[in-house]
Amino acid sequence: MWHCWWLFLSWSCIVQKTQGRVFRIGYITGSRRDTVISSYDRPGYQISGAISLAVHQINQHHPDGLLQNHTLEFDYGETFGIEDVSIKHTARYALNNFSAIIGPQETCVQEARLASAFNIVMLTYFCQHAFKEQLEAAHYSTFITVKPPVAQISKAVASVLNKYNWNKITFIYNNEVESRRPTAESIRYVLEEHNIEILQTRSWNKPYYVGFEDSEEDIFQSPFDDIVKDTKDKTRIYVLVGNVDDHVGFMQAMDDAGLLDRQDYFVVGVYLNHYKQEDPAKYLRGVFEPSVSQKSFKAFKSFLGVIPTKRSEFHVEFREFNNEVNVWLQRPPFNFPWESYASNVPQKNVRVEAAYLYDAVMLYAQALDACLRNPTDCPDPHDGNKLARYIKGQPYKSAMGYGGYIDAKGDAQGNYSLLALKTKRSGGPDWDIGLVDIGIFLLSANDSELPTLELREEIQWPAGHPPLDEPDCGFDGKKCVELLDNPASVWIYIVAASVATIALIALCLGVRRYVYEQKLMGSLWRIDYKDLHIEELKAHLKKASLLHAHHDAGNLDHHASVDSLTFVAADIGHISYARMMTDHSTMELGLLKKKQIVTVKKVRKRHLDLTREVRKELLAMREIRHDNLCEFVGACTDPVCIVMAYCQRGSLKDVLYDENLALDDLFLASLIGDCVKGMYYIHYNSSLKSHGNLKPSNCLIDSRFVLKITDYGLHEFKRKNESSTHRIQEQNYERMLWTAPELLRMDRPPPGGTPSGDVYSFGFILFEIYGRCGPFGDTTMSSKDIITQLRIGSTFMPFRPSLHCLDHNTPEYVISLILDAWKENPQQRPDFIAITSRLKPMQKGMKSNFVDNILALLQRHANNLESLVSERTLQLQEEKKKTELLLYEILPRPVAEHLIKHERVEAEQFESVTIFFSDIVGFTALSAESTPLEVVALLNDLYTLFDSLLEHYDAYKVETIGDSYMVCSGLPVTNGNRHAGVIASMSLQLLDSTNSFRIRHRPEKQLLLRIGIHSGPVVAGVVSPCKERYVAFSVPK
Repeated sequence: MWHCWWLFLSWSCIVQKTQGRVFRIGYITGSRRDTVISSYDRPGYQISGAISLAVHQINQHHPDGLLQNHTLEFDYGETFGIEDVSIKHTARYALNNFSAIIGPQETCVQEARLASAFNIVMLTYFCQHAFKEQLEAAHYSTFITVKPPVAQISKAVASVLNKYNWNKITFIYNNEVESRRPTAESIRYVLEEHNIEILQTRSWNKPYYVGFEDSEEDIFQSPFDDIVKDTKDKTRIYVLVGNVDDHVGFMQAMDDAGLLDRQDYFVVGVYLNHYKQEDPAKYLRGVFEPSVSQKSFKAFKSFLGVIPTKRSEFHVEFREFNNEVNVWLQRPPFNFPWESYASNVPQKNVRVEAAYLYDAVMLYAQALDACLRNPTDCPDPHDGNKLARYIKGQPYKSAMGYGGYIDAKGDAQGNYSLLALKTKRSGGPDWDIGLVDIGIFLLSANDSELPTLELREEIQWPAGHPPLDEPDCGFDGKKCVELLDNPASVWIYIVAASVATIALIALCLGVRRYVYEQKLMGSLWRIDYKDLHIEELKAHLKKASLLHAHHDAGNLDHHASVDSLTFVAADIGHISYARMMTDHSTMELGLLKKKQIVTVKKVRKRHLDLTREVRKELLAMREIRHDNLCEFVGACTDPVCIVMAYCQRGSLKDVLYDENLALDDLFLASLIGDCVKGMYYIHYNSSLKSHGNLKPSNCLIDSRFVLKITDYGLHEFKRKNESSTHRIQEQNYERMLWTAPELLRMDRPPPGGTPSGDVYSFGFILFEIYGRCGPFGDTTMSSKDIITQLRIGSTFMPFRPSLHCLDHNTPEYVISLILDAWKENPQQRPDFIAITSRLKPMQKGMKSNFVDNILALLQRHANNLESLVSERTLQLQEEKKKTELLLYEILPRPVAEHLIKHERVEAEQFESVTIFFSDIVGFTALSAESTPLEVVALLNDLYTLFDSLLEHYDAYKVETIGDSYMVCSGLPVTNGNRHAGVIASMSLQLLDSTNSFRIRHRPEKQLLLRIGIHSGPVVAGVVSPCKERYVAFSVPK
């Protein structure tokens, strides 16, 4: 049996608000015991007041202004700790159009899958099933974990090991409780993922308490003496996962073995329960020990602990939160009296899950508020996927007292501290020694990155420095080679080899230097400005547009006549020269050797000083060759300009701003992959090391749709441009929108930028590709204001574009990469090696050859076109059938068939047909007594009746004029002499039908029908080609 309680507006935790909507939340918890599980821990009994408190604060005008004019109410579903009951509650909330589900408690795998299937957002405050890593994220797209997963502490452990270069460790964990195995496996997985070698793994599966080692029962014997003895010769660094007694016992065993006296062993302990700030000494003694022993004090000098932390229960804000949760527990709908739980305790300390429950409601309220404020982006406030996207990637203030964050997978990132041995500080709490939090972990929004350890106090290393993870000579000493017996001979060989090596190196360097100087002083890069034929090309552009549709411009090896020059101009492509001149006022097109189209960029300087630095730049540019870098052709010195290869399809900016061009996933992946490859080459395989001006207008696309990066290098060559200062300043505000904030704040930023600055710019390129709404989205701020905000900066909430304008199909890994590329701290941004790895899912299914990708893309478009043509053909056929049916209604079928076949319908004479003609007796008088609408209704009822009866006879209705009804039998298809009998029979049935016909507005009046019948010859045919009518003509006799 389960209980549900509704919390309506009449209760004190909800306030009426005018003109607002009520959003219902389903709260799934276990707060009672059932006969099935009589020993159930029932966590909901201690924490459920947190949801009442959160809903009350939101409805009572939350300080942040959440849900103005709207209210929340929740439904309470009891599970008794039984999974089947929890699943039923989930289905009930989904089917009854609840806006969100808070929960469930112990189980969540099936419930989360069900919530995602119904597109309802689910925020769990308790469950920690590790299933997101193994299953497809799409199946849990609306699932948010507010309680930090165990894997988060794994990254904190790996961060400690990485910080002190401990890459070889022995891993030990308590396997007494089955639930601890997934935690240990998670830590092992994260350590191995970050290249930390686990030399040995040991575990124990029985309880251990410090001080019970001398017990006669084997169950209490210490397992640590054997573990230390078995592992000490092949390790120096231990990672231990266990409880307080496990850590104390292991450290004492290390001391008993004499390992800590050598000061080259160290232990990193991992605690899973939250840190008790008010009693740091408890971590140095066992549960049954009254005080800290001297042995523990000595041993824990070689120990660091990683532990989850929260706001202390004795902190004022958290104590107030604790009290309020207890108050709301005793109110409806829960009515849980504290006295029944522990009457000897005046006020209970709530479980940490109460804070997570409170955070879950607040996170949902913030997402719902954002959705309601953006109806264009979020038209349905019940859309679970949209609400989940508003929650992911957002920081929040936890009721635990720290700043929280929901990552791109929907998991909360916890708060962890580093513990170390400290003695009592002046003015501190009442303790002498203990493990004190000396550092915190600054977590990253990127799931693949480790948190950063920030120390508040220095670590007092026993040896004055961190120990090594392996001795210099190895664990067995075999890495050190014994010196030869005769040291003198060794020195002779060493000196001789050194002299020969130095001489050989000097010779190679000298030859290399000579060759380099010859290249440096050469002029292979120089191009005569006259050889570019710029003016000739301009003159032939108009003529080229006329020839482009009729000539092939591929054969350029003939003599350079005017006609051949025109054909080359026609090869420029669909990007018009006029638009290029508008977009880039310093850009022109040239024709090198009258066959190679090039781009000429003028540099605003009067003359060029060919210094050594400039020559080195030009030589380096000549040597750069890559498929995704625009080729440097050369340079001119008078006037000063740079000549690059021409890309026929324009720039990435042109593609993104073309609203008529649809970009599918294959094309986007190809463009992004080309950009990453080009930047990878610049950063790691060239002498440039960075680009410095990466943006969509500097990403060109050639005729094969290959993206090529341009405007790289030649910083000395382009230095000291001369032009209107005001004009350059105005243009620079827009040009600097892609520049990293740290460069904007420099008085003299490096002309070539920085690698981390290029990553920041690449993040904007990804944003523009998937958003197609400019570098800063739909903001109304001017470029100058944006640059001002970026220069001001902020470490907590830096100014960045809103992600709301991204396409809803943007992959989560792309969004995560964009956020990481925009990090305020340049050191936290990924490099292009990491970017290449993180974008591998985008290249899935793509071929290595770009031409093959294009052919596959064309084939895909061809298939789509065939499908579209088939669909439209079916629609056309349906419309054609409707038209034919309409013709059959207004014309005889044989005549209609002739017209459908576009055949001329000639007038035809029929020797013998019978014509029926009828009218209503007294119709004129009846019309005078009736309104026009009543007359129309009368005729409609009567002719509808006649038409239904006419369908059963071989006759055709020729015309209705007023109250006259004309029918003919024997045309257009003759029926011999049957026409007279057909008309006669029909006339009798029509007369009979009028006996029961009633006039709606004159029911007392009997309608009388006057009928005339005549047989003879007629001529019938179609008149008026615009509005066909089939008419019969006869000469009266």
